[in-house]
Amino acid sequence: MWRCELPLLEKIEVPRCFKTKEMENLRKVELHHFSDASTEGYGQCSYLCLVDTNDQAHCLLVMGKADVTPLKPITIPRLELAATLVPARVSDILNRELRYDEIKGVLDRQQGGSGLHPQ
Repeated sequence: MWRCELPLLEKIEVPRCFKTKEMENLRKVELHHFSDASTEGYGQCSYLCLVDTNDQAHCLLVMGKADVTPLKPITIPRLELAATLVPARVSDILNRELRYDEIKGVLDRQQGGSGLHPQ
C-alpha cells in the first residue's frame, strides 16, 4: 500500500535556490515577463534569467498568474490593458522578494509580437 511509502517523503529534496551550484559570481540578473489576454481570460508568466561571469545562463519560471474575464462585457483593448498591469504588479513583488543587488526587468506583450522593454 501507499502508506508504507510515506517515510520515503522525508528523502525528497526540493531545491529552493534559483542559482545552480555550478554557477560562478552572477554578472546579470533579468526578470522576463510575458502576458496576453483574450475574451475568456488573461494571464502572465515571469522567468528569472541568471548569467554568471563565465557566460553560463540559467532561466526558470518563477511565477505565473491567470484570471478569467469578468462576467460584464469588456472590450479587448481594456483586457489587454489589464493583462499589461498584472506583470507590472508581479514585477514589483518579485523585485522586493528576490534578494539580488540589481535586477533588470523585461516586459514582453504577446499581442502581435510587439514588445515593451523598460530598462
